[in-house]
Amino acid sequence: MPPVVADARAAGRRLPEPVPETVAVAALAVLVAIAWRFRRTIRTERATRRAMRRLCVGHPAGTELVAASPTPQAFAIPGTPGRILVTSATLAALRPAERRVLIAHERAHLTHRHARKDP
Repeated sequence: MPPVVADARAAGRRLPEPVPETVAVAALAVLVAIAWRFRRTIRTERATRRAMRRLCVGHPAGTELVAASPTPQAFAIPGTPGRILVTSATLAALRPAERRVLIAHERAHLTHRHARKDP
């Protein structure tokens, strides 16, 4: 590196100052925080997928599962075979035609493999 610095100075070029230590420490702290959140997100995602797969155990292939919950939600659970989980609040809020559309939508997620599988 010194010959490059000497050549640059000889040519009259100004070299950039190194990153101030406080900026480097702050950047490292932000990077660690991002890595920690990313790790936590991955662990939560995997735990959720495991829980969803456990819900499917013992149910025949091609069935839709209904969970008692006050929160309206619907999920396509990937796997072999894939399943659809719908909460009771969702079913209560929809008319029969809307329910058919919801189930078709979730089946499309399974058919087209929109949910990636765990490694």
